[in-house]
Amino acid sequence: MEDDERRELLQMSDSQLMDIARVCNHFPNIDLTYDVVDGDNVRAGDDVSLQTRNMLAGDASFELTLVLKMVEIA
Repeated sequence: MEDDERRELLQMSDSQLMDIARVCNHFPNIDLTYDVVDGDNVRAGDDVSLQTRNMLAGDASFELTLVLKMVEIA
């Protein structure tokens, strides 16, 4: 996103944007991809497993399996 678009969307002063940028720069970039395990049969209330592949800045990678409870959003 370009700076002008960001300023218009967020409606923050330059100093506020700089504060946010300083905080965000303390965290590494993480690329996350995922697959829903047996995702064809998921319903509200089911436990769902996500198989993730994560790539951290500097090419460090790891895999993680998460189990989540699906909820229906009205």
